[in-house]
Amino acid sequence: MEFTGKLAKEVSTLAIDTLNKVFAEKGYDITVSNGGGNYAPLQFNMKLTLSVASENGESQAQADYKQYADLYQLPLEMLGAKFIFNGKFFTVTGLLPNRRKNDIQIENSKGKVFIAPHEDVVKAFKRSPLFQVTEVELTVAQLENAERILEKQVK
Repeated sequence: MEFTGKLAKEVSTLAIDTLNKVFAEKGYDITVSNGGGNYAPLQFNMKLTLSVASENGESQAQADYKQYADLYQLPLEMLGAKFIFNGKFFTVTGLLPNRRKNDIQIENSKGKVFIAPHEDVVKAFKRSPLFQVTEVELTVAQLENAERILEKQVK
């Protein structure tokens, strides 16, 4: 048996799912996520990230976004906002200040988390029709309708 990319991904997913289940069963409010890794034919190194929510329920990435938004010239309204990036819908979920280039955490509509350069995300956010619509101060119902129309156009 040798480690391949496919096997490493399977082992990683199994380990993360198992740890998340065990922590939930024990009543710990700890979330485990993939922190990267590498493999060779006979060895797989996996880095895990264990997180707890703050007292007000926000993650470290969300707290860092709020704390460092001015330093990175990030619009505060971008945190938690939906926008179109590379033709797909994403939501900004936080800032990873310890990363040099890819430092914004974004999540797609299926819940998969990605990282991207903050400059690119800010540009995409400001170009996004959703950003332009929210600037007009529409009602929630009008925004939801606009979002449905945009999703159909993107598909």
